[in-house]
Amino acid sequence: MHRRTELVSQLGVDRREDAWLLIKDKHEELHGCGFYSTGQIEEINAAIASYTPDEFDAAVALAKALDWESNDEGESNYVLRVAQRCLQGRG
Repeated sequence: MHRRTELVSQLGVDRREDAWLLIKDKHEELHGCGFYSTGQIEEINAAIASYTPDEFDAAVALAKALDWESNDEGESNYVLRVAQRCLQGRG
């Protein structure tokens, strides 16, 4: 958690919510849902930290286009997000 918090702090207060959403999106895209190893966290942090401002904005836009709300039973829409990423040309 500390490594994620450090990355979000580097991106600035005004981008905090976008950064957390992007971190979650990238982890799901590359590693599925669940718990992540230190190596996986470092991989995602390095990828996000290397984005140019335009790349960051584009990645956030893709993440925001996904269905993050729980379904009617209160379950995650992870499977739906996987399909949505495929339609976006990723995953």
